[in-house]
Amino acid sequence: MADSARSTGYVHFHSTENSGESLKIPESFVANAAASSANAAAASVSAKTVSANAGNLFANVKRLLGNAGNVFANTRRLIGNSEIVFANAGNLLGNVRILRAARESVRRAASGIYGATLGDPAALLAAGLEIEAEKRPVGRPVAPDQLRATASELEGVVQLRWKRPVRRCTFLVQMTRDPAAADGWQQVAISLRQSCEVTGLESGMKYWFRVTATNTQGQGPWSGRWASG
Repeated sequence: MADSARSTGYVHFHSTENSGESLKIPESFVANAAASSANAAAASVSAKTVSANAGNLFANVKRLLGNAGNVFANTRRLIGNSEIVFANAGNLLGNVRILRAARESVRRAASGIYGATLGDPAALLAAGLEIEAEKRPVGRPVAPDQLRATASELEGVVQLRWKRPVRRCTFLVQMTRDPAAADGWQQVAISLRQSCEVTGLESGMKYWFRVTATNTQGQGPWSGRWASG
């Protein structure tokens, strides 16, 4: 056992077993020892922190490797799908070539049969070929049917609809307030469709409408009149 006493610049340690013995140690040495002990404790804390950070880093590396594995698997799957698409495209191209070859064979066979029969309709039918009917010229269109007018939600607007008499034609739409007057009709619309919209009508007034179809063969008759208002 020992006790200590402090003098200027030194620390004296006295033995309790032998009072005649003492140990004099400089205060700077004691302070350095205390500082070293504190530094050792701080180093221990830092080492624990580094160890924890290393553990987190290792976990992040494992997670990154796992993600890399998923990316690699997805890449392989994408490559596999691309190979399937490429194979299907090759099959499609092969089928197109087969169809072209078949069409050419049919064309040659038909040409041979036509040459052998000299174009005789009875002989062509006997050979199993169908004869396309001659296209008949389309005359002037008949009057459009089922003309009807529907009031719009907007004031002064009427929606007109009718049935097309022929496939390709243009429609002329006329309107009047006096259907008895021969010169009272005025053109209000030209349409390629089976409908049109007439605007600028006065609220509370009654109007009559009619429509006609025209094509390269001329203008057809007017439809029946439809009153609105």
